[in-house]
Amino acid sequence: SFLFLCLLFLFSCNNSHKEYGKNVFPYSGFLQEKELKGEVIELDTALFRYPFRIRIKGDKAIVMDLHGSEYYGHLFQYPSFRYLSSFGRRGDSPTEMLSMENFRFHNHKVWTLDANKSELTRLDFSSSGDSLLREETVTLDEDILRP
Repeated sequence: SFLFLCLLFLFSCNNSHKEYGKNVFPYSGFLQEKELKGEVIELDTALFRYPFRIRIKGDKAIVMDLHGSEYYGHLFQYPSFRYLSSFGRRGDSPTEMLSMENFRFHNHKVWTLDANKSELTRLDFSSSGDSLLREETVTLDEDILRP
């Protein structure tokens, strides 16, 4: 059995070239490489408990705080990340949110999803561009959200 294992080891170390299909090419490196860098930006207040999502559009960046104590979303100037305002107040009133699962930029507006209240909310930038104002709320059918 020792001789059999030695032969098996020698055959497995064979350097024969494997043939691939017509459009399959072996490679030893990636064709495109990207490098991510970051820097620490000092803030005088703690805004986040659990920053979860970030979206950037033009000169604005929004960071979603999954377990926000007062607000679920925070608006920043991009790329300096200067704090502008917070939105998506946590609460139970008609203008507040129970949760924020996701948000999207669309046509210079921001849409947020509150699945616990089954609502989509459209927010628009103020005339100065430093805050988001609630414009419209759309109630969703319970069947299209999670049970």
